[in-house]
Amino acid sequence: MSDQFSGSASGAVSGVASGAMRDATNTEPQFIDAATFASRVLSVTVPKKHDDIQDGLHSTLAQTSYDTHHQVGMVVSDHDAVNFDKIAEITCRAASYNAHVKQPRVPRSPDALIVDDQRREWYFIEFKNGRVTEMEVSQKMYDAILLSLDVHIVPDRSFFNKFATFILVYNPERLNDRQIARYNAHFGGEYKPRPCDQTGRIQTQAYFKDLAEEDFDPFGIAKLKGYLFRDVVVQTQRRFARTHAAEWGTRMPKRRPAESVAADASGAQTS
Repeated sequence: MSDQFSGSASGAVSGVASGAMRDATNTEPQFIDAATFASRVLSVTVPKKHDDIQDGLHSTLAQTSYDTHHQVGMVVSDHDAVNFDKIAEITCRAASYNAHVKQPRVPRSPDALIVDDQRREWYFIEFKNGRVTEMEVSQKMYDAILLSLDVHIVPDRSFFNKFATFILVYNPERLNDRQIARYNAHFGGEYKPRPCDQTGRIQTQAYFKDLAEEDFDPFGIAKLKGYLFRDVVVQTQRRFARTHAAEWGTRMPKRRPAESVAADASGAQTS
């Protein structure tokens, strides 16, 4: 692991007026590198939580893509990444509106954050190995921005329009576990996507888009490009692994044994 996120709690960030869209000098937002990000996160966190914060800062892309429900990772990669879910859970307690709340609402944040100092870009990544809804993903996008503003990690919202990309990675073969479980329970057989249902259409379109080396957004997420983030990218699990292989060392995980997949389906029916 590199030490790009090594930092100390010294040099706490000066306060920024709530809702400000520019600083006092009205200058363009400046890029926040990995070390500065780590320092600012530590500065708004109580010392007893610093070890947990360091664990979150020093994760990998593979670890952040792990689906605990299905017990499988969506991508294989040792590239450094921030476990943004973990960082959000800890730092949200530092937000001003949670100062006197014993159990504050934890933001629905993206899974991972990669701060690329060389490209001067933040990459927020959300891995979905199941049902995908525009509302849920949009909320994660909004919460990531609001949390970063509330605890003064970034100075204003314009930072995300200039330096941040949001990537949604989805598995078209597992878009709706509940639908598949109901089908299996009713017909007593293995679900096979049909051209007439939405899941089947998405799987078919995603397959041909992957062959054509094109991104495919069946959820309407990419329309937020330029509004919340500088760029919004929606990719299938396989396309994400291919397009980022050179820079992040990503590759597809090995396929699970058939009996393991069958056990998952059986568990979904009984849950």
